[in-house]
Amino acid sequence: MPNGIPPAQPPGPGAPPPGAPPAGGPGPAPEQVGAAAEEQAAAQQGAIGAGAPQPKKPYSVKRIVAIDKQFIQTLEKLAGDAEIPEQAEWQPPEGMGPKWEQPLPPEVFSRLALFAQVMTEVGEDQAKKYGFDPSELVDDSALAKVEAKLKMAAKDKKLAAAIQEPQAGGPAGGPPPEGGPPPPPGPEGMSEDDETLMGAA
Repeated sequence: MPNGIPPAQPPGPGAPPPGAPPAGGPGPAPEQVGAAAEEQAAAQQGAIGAGAPQPKKPYSVKRIVAIDKQFIQTLEKLAGDAEIPEQAEWQPPEGMGPKWEQPLPPEVFSRLALFAQVMTEVGEDQAKKYGFDPSELVDDSALAKVEAKLKMAAKDKKLAAAIQEPQAGGPAGGPPPEGGPPPPPGPEGMSEDDETLMGAA
């Protein structure tokens, strides 16, 4: 063997690649995880917001502000003591006039679209009372109707209970009984992505 130096051996199966941190080493810092979650939420919000319909005529900026504020109030009422992401009301750009000629802002539309989806999954009665088609939010009249539904939903104790409580028969915070339906969506039944998305602003 030349110079008495054995040839370098390739890494064995399961060995980390050169330069990789050792197995069991420290993971990403909490701030990195938080930043990644915010980026993911922003991307999801943008994807949903891109589906906002074109308005038939310009929206009133006051109407957009009002429905977003009502959404936040309704969410807080329905959530009860459950922890939810902090909500920030949408504010029009500085110097904005009284009319909004574009599709609804992504953060506003994504919240409303998610609420509509949750209502279809909580139960048939709730879907009939509070459900709506986000693609029909094309003018102030449509926004006013949905705002009225949000106000009614905020006072619905049965809806709040369905959202706050885990599915009957299953352990609190645990999976539903075998063969049973999944828990209703909401602050306790929502996926982590949905919670993050609703809190993004």
